[in-house]
Amino acid sequence: NNAYESVHKAAKQAADMAEANFTAVTNTAVKASQAAAKSAKRAA
Repeated sequence: NNAYESVHKAAKQAADMAEANFTAVTNTAVKASQAAAKSAKRAA
């Protein structure tokens, strides 16, 4: 039972971290694309 709980907790933590990383990467990509779009408008 304890081994199962430990594995379950570890898996949940890993999933939470992956989700947080994905969110951060997505936000960064959105900001980068917005910045690029603004630069492109200035250049045009």
